Order: sequence, then C-alpha cells, then structure tokens
Amino acid sequence: MHVPCARGAAALAGDCTIEQARGPDGVILTLRHADGGFRRLRVSPDGRSVIAADGAERARVTASAPG
Repeated sequence: MHVPCARGAAALAGDCTIEQARGPDGVILTLRHADGGFRRLRVSPDGRSVIAADGAERARVTASAPG
C-alpha cells in the first residue's frame, strides 16, 4: 500500500509504502521511503495514534482528511 509521506520540510509525496507487524510490544508500522529510508511507528493501545518506535527524531504524524 502506498501512502503520502515527507522527509523533513519536503512536500508530501505518495511514494512511501507501509507494512504492519505485530510483536510483543504491540503493532508496529514500518513506513518506507522510496530512497530506502524508513521509520517505525508503534500504534497506541487504543489504536488512535502512533509514536516513534525508533530513531533519534520524534515522528510527526498528521491525519489526512477522509476521502
């Protein structure tokens, strides 16, 4: 599945893929950029948000409008 994402201050582009895996700490989403970079995000227990699962920088997540 392709999803919009951006690195740093770049504009959103729809060329990232997302993978989902369940582990001992819950659901982990891996967002992969076209250039090989990636971010892992842990889904909160209530499923309403995500937090950075790794990396030195805090992930910034913005919900898009439905549709």
